[in-house]
Amino acid sequence: LSCNDPGFPSLTTGITAEKWFNYPFFAGSAGLDASGDSPICQQPKCALTILELTTDTLPVAILQLDTSGHLNLITYSGSTPTSHAIYTTSDLRSNSWHHVAAVLTATTWTVYVDGGLTATVSGTATGMTPAWSWLVINADMAANGGGSTADIVHGGNMSASHAAIYPWLLPQWRIWAHYCAAALAFGCLPVPAGTRSEERRVGKEGRSRW
Repeated sequence: LSCNDPGFPSLTTGITAEKWFNYPFFAGSAGLDASGDSPICQQPKCALTILELTTDTLPVAILQLDTSGHLNLITYSGSTPTSHAIYTTSDLRSNSWHHVAAVLTATTWTVYVDGGLTATVSGTATGMTPAWSWLVINADMAANGGGSTADIVHGGNMSASHAAIYPWLLPQWRIWAHYCAAALAFGCLPVPAGTRSEERRVGKEGRSRW
């Protein structure tokens, strides 16, 4: 999926990109066939891009799983990439839903996995291009921009939901609220394994605290 909109908000004032994803690959237990695919779900043996922001000609930022299923943020200064490790503890190609949110300016970033429950990592970047115009989901255009669809790579067998771009730097509590609303309150998505929610009643009014 790719979407071209010159009205996407600039990184100068900051944005938040978020999405739920599910890669049905059962980690190392499934094995690979001679072509490098998973024999169960035909997951390619390559990096898998969750989402990408680009200009017409160059990439700006990519959220991507490497060949071990670990999450990385790749930022670009012009055509020069820099990879930032976000989550390396386990394989996220786990046949379960995960939420990711990237809060970006042209020089800073913070990535939250599962509302910050699984990981929260922040850092700096060298001059990402502020004015981007393409959102690409489940693939990237290699070293090219969103207008170069013939160069598409790193797509996989993925389910996606609730992809959104916000023209603000969303705070952690708001991202956590989005995660809880989708996974718990609305019941829109299966709750990731190990997630726990607890409600407590506080005061005479019986207000709820989570």
